[in-house]
Amino acid sequence: MEDTPEVVYTKKFPDVLDDFWYSDAIMWASENDIVTGYAHFGTFGPADSVTREQMAVMMYRYANYKDWDVSGTVSLERYPDGGSVSEFAKKGYGMGCWNWYYYWRGRKN
Repeated sequence: MEDTPEVVYTKKFPDVLDDFWYSDAIMWASENDIVTGYAHFGTFGPADSVTREQMAVMMYRYANYKDWDVSGTVSLERYPDGGSVSEFAKKGYGMGCWNWYYYWRGRKN
């Protein structure tokens, strides 16, 4: 999505080592406030599965990074599990993951 931007490796997350295939992407996303890792542990969890909540938050933060309009919202009642969305993910879900996908897809065409 951003080609291959130049990044400088830092030991920000002790579980993200230099020269792994994903290291530059994590460093770039962290530098641009798209990912924060597990703030209470100080780790990233590169081998962990990504939850829907985490993906929604990353999509929301990426849209912010691109300076796209993220003011639109979708009621969490729209989702079967909307009542159990974690506080940190509410903005991402509220923007509507699928709305973001169609918005981004439309910008690519």
